[in-house]
Amino acid sequence: MPGLALLLSLALTPVGAQQSSDRVPSPKRPAIGLSVDDDAAAIAARPTFGFWNGAFELTPIVKAGALAPFGMSDVSYPMLLPSPFGLVGLKAKATGPLEVLVVATHGVMDMTTQRLGGPLSSSVASPTVVAKDQDQYNQRLAVTSLHADAGKVFGIGDAWKAAVYAASDAWFARPQHGDAGDSGGMVGRTYSGGVVTSRRSGIHELTLNAQVQGESAAKTMWRNYEYTMIPSGSAGAEYALVDGGKRAAVGAEVVTSPADQAIRPFIKWQDPRLALTVAADLRQTKNSFYPDRKAIGVEAGYELKPGINLQFTGQVGQERYAMAPEPTNVYRALVGVSIDLGHKIEARVARSVAASDGGRRAFDPQRAVALNESVSAAQTAVDFRQAMLNSASFEDFVAKYPAKGTGAILASVSRFTESISKYNYNLEESPETPNVNDAKRFYERVRASFLSGKEDPITVCIGSAQFGALLAQELGKRDGVRIDAAAVSVRVPHGNGSSGHAVSAVKTGEYGIVFVDWGKLTPTYTWDTKEAMRIYQALQGVPAMYHEMSAGPDGKPVGYLFTEEGKLILRQMTAYGELPQGTLERMFRETPSSGPRAAERYRELVRGR
Repeated sequence: MPGLALLLSLALTPVGAQQSSDRVPSPKRPAIGLSVDDDAAAIAARPTFGFWNGAFELTPIVKAGALAPFGMSDVSYPMLLPSPFGLVGLKAKATGPLEVLVVATHGVMDMTTQRLGGPLSSSVASPTVVAKDQDQYNQRLAVTSLHADAGKVFGIGDAWKAAVYAASDAWFARPQHGDAGDSGGMVGRTYSGGVVTSRRSGIHELTLNAQVQGESAAKTMWRNYEYTMIPSGSAGAEYALVDGGKRAAVGAEVVTSPADQAIRPFIKWQDPRLALTVAADLRQTKNSFYPDRKAIGVEAGYELKPGINLQFTGQVGQERYAMAPEPTNVYRALVGVSIDLGHKIEARVARSVAASDGGRRAFDPQRAVALNESVSAAQTAVDFRQAMLNSASFEDFVAKYPAKGTGAILASVSRFTESISKYNYNLEESPETPNVNDAKRFYERVRASFLSGKEDPITVCIGSAQFGALLAQELGKRDGVRIDAAAVSVRVPHGNGSSGHAVSAVKTGEYGIVFVDWGKLTPTYTWDTKEAMRIYQALQGVPAMYHEMSAGPDGKPVGYLFTEEGKLILRQMTAYGELPQGTLERMFRETPSSGPRAAERYRELVRGR
């Protein structure tokens, strides 16, 4: 580090120059902005009104345009077509003893989506979908969001400056059926808190930060209406040399969550005309449905002429999923130009390209139909009934189920979930009538219903999905067959909108990830979780904003897997779009969240930028 500091110091300090306390300014958002890129074509107005000598600012927000104006051509199995949207919002910022920021937005979009077509594809779509021959869907989606943070910036001695802060956000996306109202909303809530400290001595600057965050999730994938928090944390350090409007920095960020952990080293350079960041994302999974990842990203901005700026963001990397025979290669690049039209008006145009080996057209409807026919054969029905007759307990069934191998395991899960849909669906599920969440009791009551033919409402799709995942894992252990399984949340068409649903995701060596949905099997022939989920959703014709993943027999959530459509909606139609965005988040296209954006805001405040 001392040698690097000396090298950067020589590069930054002209011969004979005086040490300067100049800092590189942060760009200001224009009052009126016009942008066209793969995410959206939109025009936005954000005039700011100051009060009490700038101690309080109020910014009304009006924005309109179309999401995915070119369609989602940069992803496999694209679903989202150009969809008009509009939103209004209000941002209030106060400075003084406390730094406070509140942003509230409400928007509506007419989401148009397309389905992976063909009669064979229809035959393996979710059994919950009624109009299997419908190729397009149009749903009105209302999105409401709120962000709030508050913090204290203070000095420590002569050299150190620090801040402590807390932040929270909430968003709610609700598909609407005209006058029919809600058909299952999608909700997000996070809470975070952190500390930032920075020391400036001459041209030397050291910044340290740490943050904890909790994200609301289902307490268990056996039941609805019970919630917990998924914890995560991050910490970072950055050393910079700042002089004469130039800034060179090196640093690293570490992040950890129940799903994975990562370290992201980076280097940065900034002067009056050029801003450049190069970073790596080295990620290690803690769960078989999340990948190990190695990627490198670059972000650059260059002022070609006064008021004309060129922009580039790109990444290339490799992801390796459990049981996959080879890694997935991923790359993405975005090139754009922004023009300052004066009077606080800016226009921006950008296009991106992206590709992934995981995006190969892995799904084969003919093979999917053949697998469903094999597991529904008469012999599997005989084997299943005999095992149920001879097995009073869940442990007995796992031990006595006669057939072996991956196909037989899938047949067993298929038969169980099909029986649950006939006899055990709990239409009155509520906090007062909760689902059964113990696997042993669950099995006993499902068995009794199956053998008697009598209804016994004990669960909904989420519990069936969790039991199916547990059964697949236990049968795999018995047979020595590598099986990984989880309950996952999905979306399915519902009227003119969509509704929440859950299925078992069973990862196999022969068929990749196989979804078991009320007895129906959807083999994807890919081990890439993101691609498998896209195949499932493309067969339904509606995208999900996120997928919630369970881990273990207790059904505890391991985390969320946000889709590209979900990230797009959050970036464009919630308060996240009005908050500072960190370079690493932008570069690696992470899911927007108020925690990292609050951390970015207080880093800037502590550095006095």
